[in-house]
Amino acid sequence: MPTETPAFQLPDASALCTNLEERAQEFRTYTPTIGKVTLNGLVANWATSQGVDLLELARNRDAVDVALENACPEVRASMLSYLDIDSIGSAMISLPG
Repeated sequence: MPTETPAFQLPDASALCTNLEERAQEFRTYTPTIGKVTLNGLVANWATSQGVDLLELARNRDAVDVALENACPEVRASMLSYLDIDSIGSAMISLPG
């Protein structure tokens, strides 16, 4: 009988929230393209520090939205506005399914 693989989940994103919030002024002044590159770097650094497999993260980009929505919905909403995107996952580097 096959076992079900648990859904990909990220750890508490409070540290990522703090980092994003501290850099909010930069995100407000960057172009959306530069902001997305910066966002990818911040998320990758945070994920690495938390022991997250970056390949799995790239395959499950929407997990970043879930983690930020749980930890800091207001910071997530600000990032969506600053970067002119519908979701954080849409701005993340991905891998083919």
